[in-house]
Amino acid sequence: ALHITPVRVRGYDPLLLTAVRLRMDTAATDIIILPRPVPVEIIRAALPVPSSDSDRYAPRPGDDPSEIYQIRESQPGDPVSRIHWKLTARTGTPYLKELGCPVESCCLLLVQAVRDGQSGDMQHLEALMTLAYSLPLALVRAGEPFLLAWMDTDGTLRQRTADHEAALAPIFREIFSSIRTDGIPGDVLSGHFAGRAYSSAVLVTNDEACTLLPLWEQSLSANEKACILVTQEEAVVSDTVRLVPVSPDNIPCIHLIV
Repeated sequence: ALHITPVRVRGYDPLLLTAVRLRMDTAATDIIILPRPVPVEIIRAALPVPSSDSDRYAPRPGDDPSEIYQIRESQPGDPVSRIHWKLTARTGTPYLKELGCPVESCCLLLVQAVRDGQSGDMQHLEALMTLAYSLPLALVRAGEPFLLAWMDTDGTLRQRTADHEAALAPIFREIFSSIRTDGIPGDVLSGHFAGRAYSSAVLVTNDEACTLLPLWEQSLSANEKACILVTQEEAVVSDTVRLVPVSPDNIPCIHLIV
């Protein structure tokens, strides 16, 4: 994070020959320069997962759109084609047919920054933050929902989301000032993410030992699991997690499955 604090403002003539010191009406403010994003390719291949809070519905197993999941009272904006006409005529109240269970397609992004080992230097941390910014930026531009999480310095797991690019700046201002630079305890993660399902889950870390990988493999529920490892060491092997080793001086195009 580059913090630039303006302390004075000068106005120059068009030829840059003379300068006049201008008055600053506001107090000095830190300006955060976000990383330059790297290419991220969005691949829509992960299946959506059930979510009772979602307003989207998918067919039940068998892909039969005629199979009714539930019947509820109609609300403004509901499609007329799904009205249950017989029940509506019998009760006098408009009812609607839901043709599948509620589903959500949410991508979980967890950022882990460590300073131990060879991958804990500034070059690796800068590459880590570049990826941590590029992934949610690509999801926002693609209109895909996501949850960005990281460990705060006080041991709290922070979770944020955004639906437009301008909302990412305050999130990363918070990340730069609060991200913890050591390992994330496994019990903290299991306490937050156990029992929840995601269409895809991506761990972005510079931890050479990949201490969170066993938890990512066993305890996290997601159709697609990936670990982007920013290190120059040989990548670990996993049967259930897609491992993407990245060198800090050469970050390739990342393929993000959502």
